[in-house]
Amino acid sequence: MGYTTAFVGKGGVGKTTLAAQLVRFLVARKKGSVLAVDADPNNNLHLALGISAPRTIGEVREELASDTLSNPAISKERIVEYKLQELLVEEKGFSLLAMGRPEGQGCYCYVNHILRRYLDILQNDFSYVVIDTEAGMEHLSRRTTKDVDLMLIVSQPTESSLLAVERIASLARKLPISVKAMAVILNMVTPPLSEKITERIKSISLEIVSVVPYDSRISGFGIADENENICPPLESLFEGIASKKRF
Repeated sequence: MGYTTAFVGKGGVGKTTLAAQLVRFLVARKKGSVLAVDADPNNNLHLALGISAPRTIGEVREELASDTLSNPAISKERIVEYKLQELLVEEKGFSLLAMGRPEGQGCYCYVNHILRRYLDILQNDFSYVVIDTEAGMEHLSRRTTKDVDLMLIVSQPTESSLLAVERIASLARKLPISVKAMAVILNMVTPPLSEKITERIKSISLEIVSVVPYDSRISGFGIADENENICPPLESLFEGIASKKRF
């Protein structure tokens, strides 16, 4: 079964950049197969990984819901499987799957059931799964992020970002989703780090597993073409993920 890491947090905190860094780290270490999942409707993970924009599951979901892909000779489950295999972008060392936009109007229950079942099977085919989630908590309340080995809540050292950490941690603990461990990455930090921030995170029973300093040279878009090095403060954390450590 694959080791799944999900990057969550409010918008603009650097989830996509960090998810791309982890994908490149795992590929460089050649520890096993890697599936990158872009679960943000405003999908940008492909940009951070330096590859072309893929078709998304959202597009296939719309086609299935409108029944434009129906074929009396083939079951809908098999059609979904074929279509999702087409969506899986194969790159050197990793694969990418983009979720795309959420449901539109109409009933998507049956389609979503098929999609979730297939995704569960697909994720088990990889040694590592790295999920870049959408901003906020919608993915948790819809239970699209589940069965996660490590949920990394990314936060900047700001009041609004820390409030999002508290809310995400609280919701994740209440919902019937399987999250084996949660921890915090403080991103874009200008030293010194305030002790009030570390104490606040401790007060909600979370550990800070990495403090990443602000670096204007790293935007997260196209940096794979310029620099394959991993940000040093992330090395220890990523080594733990590569070894499938229980945090």
